[in-house]
Amino acid sequence: MRHLIFFIIVITFVSCGKKQDEVEIKKLDDKKTVNVPDTSHTSKQETKEIKSAGNNEIKKISSKEAKSNINQNAVVTGYVADVAIREKVAYLNFDYKFPKNTFTGVIFKEKFKVFGDLSIYKNKTVEINGVITEYGKKPQIILNSISQIKIVK
Repeated sequence: MRHLIFFIIVITFVSCGKKQDEVEIKKLDDKKTVNVPDTSHTSKQETKEIKSAGNNEIKKISSKEAKSNINQNAVVTGYVADVAIREKVAYLNFDYKFPKNTFTGVIFKEKFKVFGDLSIYKNKTVEINGVITEYGKKPQIILNSISQIKIVK
C-alpha cells in the first residue's frame, strides 16, 4: 500500500506542468539491489548517503546512530554483543547485551530456517540493511532475508 501511495505521489509531481502526451510512467521495482561500497575503514560515527537506482537515499550508519534514523531505510553497521533466541523470535543485540543494547536485528520464528545458525553473528561486526523501526523505545530492523545481513569482520 505504501508503494502505491508513493507511486501516485511521484506520478503527480512528475506530471505537473506537462501535457498528457509528455508524461512518462516508470514502474518502480520493489526488489532493488543496491551495491554499497565497503567503508568499514571509515569512522563509525560518519554517516554515508548512497544514491540507489530510484533516487532513494540509503544511509550507512553505525548502530549507535540508528535511534535518530527511525523510519529510514539504512545499512546499520555494528558489533553484535549477544544473540538471544526465544521460542518465537531471535534478537541480535548490538553494542551491549539486553537491556543496554543500542540496536536490535529481529528474526521471527518463520524465518529461523532462512538464517540457520544465528550464533555465527555473535561477537562479530555486521551490516544489517532495511527500514529502521522502533519497538520498546529501541531501534530495530526486522530481518526477512539472508541478503539483509553481512559479516564485516
